[in-house]
Amino acid sequence: GVEWSSPRFQVHPDDEWIGSWGYWTPGTLITLDVDGGAYTDTATSDERGEFWFDLHDAFDVERGMVVTVTDGVTTKEHVVKDLFITDVDFAADVVTGTADPGSEVEVQIEGQDGVALSVTADGSGIWLADFSGVFDLTYGIRAIAFQFDAEADVTGVTSRAPEFRVSPESDGLWGAGWPSSTTLAISVIGGSPDPYTTVATTNEWGDFNIDLPGFDLDTGQTVTVTGGGSAKDHVVTAVDVTDIDPDLDTVSGVANSSCRPT
Repeated sequence: GVEWSSPRFQVHPDDEWIGSWGYWTPGTLITLDVDGGAYTDTATSDERGEFWFDLHDAFDVERGMVVTVTDGVTTKEHVVKDLFITDVDFAADVVTGTADPGSEVEVQIEGQDGVALSVTADGSGIWLADFSGVFDLTYGIRAIAFQFDAEADVTGVTSRAPEFRVSPESDGLWGAGWPSSTTLAISVIGGSPDPYTTVATTNEWGDFNIDLPGFDLDTGQTVTVTGGGSAKDHVVTAVDVTDIDPDLDTVSGVANSSCRPT
């Protein structure tokens, strides 16, 4: 079999990056080719023999494309697998997705060494990884599904939990991790009119970015986004940047003392 420390690479089509999976020769020029020359790039492997290509806003890697990586000595090819994560049920601790019928999928929990399940897609291409009794899936936990080829190069996909951000300064909302091409209902309580309602449609990656014309987003208002089987709300908090010091490389501001990441 393939040694796990040998030169290998991974492709993450949804997150739009390609990187090392095993160790390549340190300080070596790595050449990337996607889809027969449709996209090419180069990078130098670091002191550990690792490399990373960020394809955001540069090229959309799709399932079925052939990705080639070479350092001039070792050349590896990988056909991007038809692999998706379609849902994470936090109450049942279950991750589901699709892949080629009968194919094997390894599902891991990000940041949890040794927490992994190997499952098989059924005749319809649906796979299910049941972590009940193995690991408690909670919001913010990300699952990663992998499919390997014969040389242990891999396609990886990562679950995305719905989220959104509010910008009072621009009176806009940005969101990610929602179902693709889905209409979301948006409401804001505490302004004028009250409630303010509108809709947003996610793109193929499950993102949205909209302005709220004729409405002033302000502290204390409650913003709710609903759709695709999920509903999330957020109370707009008082936070402001008051100073940027380029000499000290510091950013200062004020915020509600009760605000903290969760």
